[in-house]
Amino acid sequence: MAILGARHFGAFVEPAGITLVEYQRARGGVRVLRVLDAIRPLTSIQQAAAALASLVEQSGAKRATVSVALRGFGSAHLTLTLPPASDDILRPIVYREVRRASPDLEEPVFVFNNAGSLERRATPRAQVGAPPVHLLVSAVPSGVDAALRDRLAESGITLNFLTVASHLLQRLYHELDGGRETTAVLLCLPGGPLVGYFVNGQLRMTMEAPVDAAGSMVNDLETVLERVERGSLYLRQQFRGAAPTRYLVSAPMGGFGELSSALRARTGVPALPFAGAFGSPSSVAAMGAVLDTIRPGGVNLVSYTPGLGERLAGAIRRRGALPTAVLAAGILAVAWAGLEVAQTRSTRAAIERATQALSRPDPMLARIRSTAGDRKTAAQAVASLATAQKAHLSLQEQLVDVTRALAPEVRLDSLSMSLRDDGWHAALGGRSLGATTAQAVRGLDSFYHGIPAQLDAKQLTLESLDYVADSTARQGVSVIFRLAFLLPGAPAR
Repeated sequence: MAILGARHFGAFVEPAGITLVEYQRARGGVRVLRVLDAIRPLTSIQQAAAALASLVEQSGAKRATVSVALRGFGSAHLTLTLPPASDDILRPIVYREVRRASPDLEEPVFVFNNAGSLERRATPRAQVGAPPVHLLVSAVPSGVDAALRDRLAESGITLNFLTVASHLLQRLYHELDGGRETTAVLLCLPGGPLVGYFVNGQLRMTMEAPVDAAGSMVNDLETVLERVERGSLYLRQQFRGAAPTRYLVSAPMGGFGELSSALRARTGVPALPFAGAFGSPSSVAAMGAVLDTIRPGGVNLVSYTPGLGERLAGAIRRRGALPTAVLAAGILAVAWAGLEVAQTRSTRAAIERATQALSRPDPMLARIRSTAGDRKTAAQAVASLATAQKAHLSLQEQLVDVTRALAPEVRLDSLSMSLRDDGWHAALGGRSLGATTAQAVRGLDSFYHGIPAQLDAKQLTLESLDYVADSTARQGVSVIFRLAFLLPGAPAR
């Protein structure tokens, strides 16, 4: 949101304190103007919002916008790998995974994006089916966004961006490095270390210590090393032995040397400084929110932006009276709108009169059009019969190939085919059975990738995905699915 004359800030907010960075847009990026800290325990989001407003006021800004990277206060972040589908299909699945990973979030406000959407270079893949999507998901408890927005608005500050700090690691890595080797990015934040693991340039896993609700600082060397080692172990287990070949470290002033030496001694992997131009690790997190705000593809947890009327009402309450200039502008706007409406009505009437004159029938032209239409219809009918015969023979061969793609765990319940200009549009419905959820999903994945391997299928899409409870499935878990794809062939007409 652009506000005339406003100063712009990025903030990192966690129970251990707040770091506020004032920035200015510059050619090709941003320039840091000043950094303010309030490192003290914050026990609630309301207290954090008040402390953030106080820091902005301390800077002397009369009008300001702020982009917030949030940690703690019930926030959550997770990474998911799913078959490609539209956001409407993915949203209920992501919601279920957020609730499963964070049961305390009863009505979470959440957003997600594709980890690969920021990557400029495409990862080479075999030409078999569509690649899965790697989703980054940020969630906060219902009301956290409103508590921040409303408290800041009382001080004339606009909250224009909110996300979870872990989510920003992808943006920071993409903007400041972007290498494709397996990498661990470590931010030594006041409330505890935050580690992100990257495979092929994409954030695939994050690791951090539980954020203390009392806001205590947990950043000793042994805690940092323990979190790094634990995350590396999980990475090897989940990604076929992958291990970091380097560490990119943002450490407090004077702390990088000791930490880099300890990392090399413990893991044998070199450590390099990361985002040093932004200052402390807290400033780096705050600048991550800034970069996600000004670059395309950022995800924003702010669910609602006040309209012009609400902002004017707030200005009246804060200043006691509506400025004369604003009132005059409102009167002029109403008058201009009335003139525009009158002119639009006049133009519409003229268009209707011209349309009626052009639509009057001509008998001679009508007979000519009728004869030409009959001849065209006859020619199209002959061509359509030949095309339909060829298309149906091709369809029989394609259906045989569909059965070859079936995995043993997959059962088909429905099949619909429609012939259009670009070929046969198919929709398959069925279920994949397994003793566990993982087995059922593997069966579906095998069938999903078998379709393009057996057929010349295009536009393969997972339209729906759902799970059946154990009591209704014969073999433990049943994954119900619906796939759609295109079999290019003879045109329908």
